[in-house]
Amino acid sequence: MTTDRIIQYRSIAIATSWACDATCRHCFIPRTIRSRSVCDERMIRTVIRGLPDWIRVVSFTGGEAFLDPGRFLRLLQCTRDTGRASTVVTNGLWSRRAHHLDRILDRAHQKGLRGLAVSFDAYHHPAITVEEVSTLARACNRANILVKVRGVGARSQSMLRAVLKKKKAGIQIERDGAYDLDNVGEALVLPPDRLKKPRGAPCETVLSPLLTPEGRLMACCSSRIFHMARWPLVLGDVRREAIGDILERSSRDLLLAGILVLGPDRLARMAGKDKDWGAGMFQCERCVSLMNDEATTTVLLEKLEARKKEIVARVMLYEKTVRRKLARQLLL
Repeated sequence: MTTDRIIQYRSIAIATSWACDATCRHCFIPRTIRSRSVCDERMIRTVIRGLPDWIRVVSFTGGEAFLDPGRFLRLLQCTRDTGRASTVVTNGLWSRRAHHLDRILDRAHQKGLRGLAVSFDAYHHPAITVEEVSTLARACNRANILVKVRGVGARSQSMLRAVLKKKKAGIQIERDGAYDLDNVGEALVLPPDRLKKPRGAPCETVLSPLLTPEGRLMACCSSRIFHMARWPLVLGDVRREAIGDILERSSRDLLLAGILVLGPDRLARMAGKDKDWGAGMFQCERCVSLMNDEATTTVLLEKLEARKKEIVARVMLYEKTVRRKLARQLLL
C-alpha cells in the first residue's frame, strides 16, 4: 500500500457487452445499444492482463455474459492466468437452455469462477421461476460456486423468500435481498413498490469501477451511466490509457473518496446547494448532476482538500468496518 493512495481498489467489474436475451422494462440500457453491442474480447484480455496486483477479483456483468459461454470461459481463463478470482452477475435464463449445466459450471469453476449472482424478481422478462433458480443454485453448489439471489423492489421479497425456503432441501444460497431502483433502472416505468435509500447515504460503487464495452472505466453502475460526461465518474478510457495508470490516478481522487464516505447529498450541501436541491431526483441522478458540473466539482475539490485528513480517516475507518462486511460478497 502506498502512502498517498486514498481508495484501496480490490475488484473491478467488466461488462462484456450490453447484449442481453432478456427484455426487462426496468433495463437502463437503450434497446438500440443492446441490439448492436459486441464484445471486444481482445480489449478485455488486455485490460485483465494489465490490472495492478492489488486488484484481486474481476466481476463479469453485462448485458448477459453467458450469451456466449465459450467466450465467457475464455475470459475466465484469462483472469485465472493472472492469479485472480472471478464472479458473474447473470439473469439465469441461459441455465434453462443448458443441457450440460453441471459441465458448464464445473469448467467455469476450474477457470476461476467463485461467485454467481442471479437477478430474480417480478420485473425481469422473461421470468425465471423459483424452481429454475433452485436448479441453477443446486448446480452451483455441486460446482462449489457461491450463489447469490438479487431482486429489485418490494415485490421481489416474497419471491426471494420462496427461493430461500429451498435451503431446507440442502441448497446453499447467500441472500442479497431487494435492491433500490435508484441504481438499476428508470423507476418511472415501474410500479411504485421500490425501496428508498436514506438521503445522504454514501456509495460503495466507487470501490469497484465498471469497464463498459466501449472501453470507458466508470465509477458508477447506475441507470445514469450513459449521461456521465466527465471526470470524476468517468475515470478514463482504456483504449487511450493503460488500466493500471487510470486506477492509480483514481485511487488518489478526493472527489471519489467524498462520494464513498460522505455521499452525494452531503457533498451537495458542501458545494452550497440548497437543502431542497435535487428533491425530484433519485440519489444517483443527484450524484451525476453534481459531478457533471465543472464549477461544482472545482468548489468541492477545494473544500475536500481543506478536509483531506478527515476524508482519509473516514476512508480508513470504512476499510476497517463496512468493507469487512462486504468482503464475503466481493470474495476478498
